Amino acid sequence: MKLTTPAFEAAHGKDIWSYAVGIESFSKFINDAMACGAGVVKVPAIIKGCPEVFDEAGSLVDVGGGNGTALGLLVRAFPWIRGINFDLPHVVCDAEESHGVENVGGDMFQSVPMADAVFIMQVLHDWGDDECIEILKNAEKQFQRTMGK
Repeated sequence: MKLTTPAFEAAHGKDIWSYAVGIESFSKFINDAMACGAGVVKVPAIIKGCPEVFDEAGSLVDVGGGNGTALGLLVRAFPWIRGINFDLPHVVCDAEESHGVENVGGDMFQSVPMADAVFIMQVLHDWGDDECIEILKNAEKQFQRTMGK
């Protein structure tokens, strides 16, 4: 059964992410909105509620990390972590520089940069099952490479 076309796609002729590629101000609007939620509520709760999760991570890749807000907060809280903010090239080219965070452009459907741990927030809900499986398989591949398997 095919679901109906999402309202944004019906109105603009393409999905929200494809639309954002061509309109810099719209892309910034999306990234700023997502960063607001990450910085105000989500990441501080993670830092406070389960800091032990990051004890063994020497490096952390944030897949779909947008402007790097979430990863920047994590690296400031856990300064031993080397952060890799990974998102589409047109997104990370506007990401702010943050101590301990490298901004890397790429496509999560192709590969994910190697790191000790993967952080994925506000990403999978945007995709169907097949796309989510692809993203998670790419994350697993990078983890297996990191572990030498």
